[in-house]
Order: sequence, then structure tokens, then C-alpha cells
Amino acid sequence: MDKREIGQFHHSFVVRIIRDFFLSLLLLMALELGIRFLLAVYAFEIHASEQTRIAAQQLSADLKSIMLNKGGPVASRTVFPILRRNHLDVGLEIAVVPSELTLTSVQKVFNFKPKGLAPKWSVGKHHESRVELQADSFCLQCHVDAGIGDVLGSVVVRNYFSSHVRQWWEQANLTSVIGLMNIVFHTIILYSLLKWRMLPLLLLKTTVSKLAKGGMGVTGRTEVQSNDEFGELAQDLNSFLERISQLAYDFEAILQRLAGIDLQLKDIANACEQQVFDQKEQLGQIISNGFTHLSTLAERTSSPFATLEKQLHMIEQHPVEDSLLKQSIVELLRTAKAMIRTIDKDLSSYGELGQRVVGLDEHLHQLSLIVGEIRVLSEKMHALDAQGHILLEQLGGRDAD
Repeated sequence: MDKREIGQFHHSFVVRIIRDFFLSLLLLMALELGIRFLLAVYAFEIHASEQTRIAAQQLSADLKSIMLNKGGPVASRTVFPILRRNHLDVGLEIAVVPSELTLTSVQKVFNFKPKGLAPKWSVGKHHESRVELQADSFCLQCHVDAGIGDVLGSVVVRNYFSSHVRQWWEQANLTSVIGLMNIVFHTIILYSLLKWRMLPLLLLKTTVSKLAKGGMGVTGRTEVQSNDEFGELAQDLNSFLERISQLAYDFEAILQRLAGIDLQLKDIANACEQQVFDQKEQLGQIISNGFTHLSTLAERTSSPFATLEKQLHMIEQHPVEDSLLKQSIVELLRTAKAMIRTIDKDLSSYGELGQRVVGLDEHLHQLSLIVGEIRVLSEKMHALDAQGHILLEQLGGRDAD
């Protein structure tokens, strides 16, 4: 679903419920009208034939009573239209067809030709019932040519399917008007009930909307206004916010611990830097001592070398057999041995000095790497602390404008 459509009025829960309720009632009303139409068709196919037969028999009995009490054939000209109108009101069409015997008898007695009730049939599907009118003893007063049991005419009754449809349509119109009024009334009642009952949900929606937009922090709470499912949902939301608040509190404690660790790392880095500085001073002292030893070596070897040069000069000036030359050679050898011992000793001390310099250099290199890693770790810890505080500010929310 497009996010731009969320929250629009035509997507409201209340509007959807009312719309679905209204359409459901309309569907039920249409279904009821359809069922009534099917019942009308069923009644016409199953019961209309019997109803038509009964109506024809009742009409023939009514005609005999009219002829007996209302003046015979003369009264029929007034009564027949009334009968037709009454039967049309109930969806029936009738006709009264006099026989030839009745025509001749009435012509003789009353001097007019009876027409009966001429048929005015409609076109369409129908049921028809015909009942013959037989002469009784009281009929012979007017029907002079007839005998008891003779056929004086026939009554025809037709029951049309269109009349059933018309009755159904009249009922459908009345039902539709009443049904629509009923639907509108119930829709208004439903809207009022929803508006009243959904106040807790609307309040909950407002709280969630503020949380989503940052207008309220996790320390805020929604008001519980009912003890139903909406109230339970509001209580669950408050419990969830309580858990989030606790997590935020724990997270803040972790950030404080991170800040403490960051300070410790800075102290360690500073201590390492101080140690590197001290080691550099020590290395400088070692180098200074090396130069001092070199100066001492130069001073110590200058005198033996001078003596050795003197002895060599004496050897060049005197013969070998001279006792003085022998003594010079002995002194020369002694001086050379002393110089060699001195040089060996100095070389040994310079070897130790070189090893100490190499060890210090390697130690300083390791310390430099450790200090660099500590600095990087400290920067990362500081960045994590800053991001954590930003997250806490977002969880805390901000006041809505």
C-alpha cells in the first residue's frame, strides 16, 4: 500500500465499518427481495391454480346469491362491474358468459338481451378455472325455458403471473423505502456507538503516532480508558514502553561504562607515551656513554701507541744484537699485549652497548604500535559513546511543535 494513502479519511476504520455495514444491509435487503420474488414465482406455480379454482367456485356461489336476493338478471348489470373491480384488486380477472338458454329466457321475460360480463383478458402467463352455473328451482322464475340442472352460463377466472409480479413489486417498493430508512437509522446508531466506543482506540492511535513521529519519548504513557480489548492493548503498549525505558536506562549505564573505559584507555596511552619518552632518554644516555667510552679508549690507546712508536724508532737505529734492542722488543710486545687486552675489553663493552641499543629500539617500536592501537580504540569508543547518546536522545523524543 502507498504510504501516502495511509491515514486518509476514506481509509479510516470507522468509515470502512460504516460503509461495509451499509452495503451489507443493502445486500441483505436485495437478497430478501429476491427471495420474495422466488416465493411469488413458487406460489404462482404451485398454489395459484388451486386458488383460481376456489375463486371461481366462490364467484359462482356469489352470483347465485345475487340473482336470488338482488333482483335477478336486472341487478347483474349493476353488480357485475363491482365484481370485476373487486377481483382486479386481488389480481384476478373474471368473465361471466351466459348460455343460449339464458339469452332466450331473459329476452322473453325482461325484454332485453343479457350480455353477462364480457371478458377483457390480458396477455401473459396465467392459470384459468371455469365453473358452469346450473339452474336451481328458484332460477326457473326468470329462466322460463330452462329446467333444473340446465347450464345457464359459466364463470371464468384467470390468475395472471403479471399480477403476482405487480404485487411483489408494490411490496418491494414499500419494503425498499422502509428498509432504506431502517438502514440509515441503524447506520447513524452504529456511527454513534463506534464514535463512543473507539475513543480509547483513537487515543491509542494518537500516542502511537506521536511515538512514530518523535513527538513523544519512550517515557510517555497512554491513558487506559476501558477494560476491554482496547484497554488491554493500551496497557500492553505501556508495558512495552516501560521495557524500552528500562533498556534505554541499561544502555545509558553501558555508555557510562564505555566512557570510563575510554578514560582508562587514554590514561594507558599517556602512560605508554611517558614510558616511550623515558626509554628515549635512556637510549640517549646509552649513546652518550658510548661516546664517552670512545673518548676514553682514544685517551688510553694514545700513550701505548706513542710508546710503541718510540720503541720501533729505537729498533730502526740500533743493531739487533744490541741488548738495548732486545729490551725494546720485549717492551714492545708487552705494550702490544696491553693494547690488545684493552681493545678486547672495550670491544666487549661496545657489544653489550649495541645489544642494549637494539633491545631498546625494538621495545620502543612495540610501545609505539601499542600506543597507536590504543589511540584508535579510544577514538572508536568515543564514536560509540557519541552515537549512543544520539540514540538515547532519539528514544527520549522531542516536544512537538
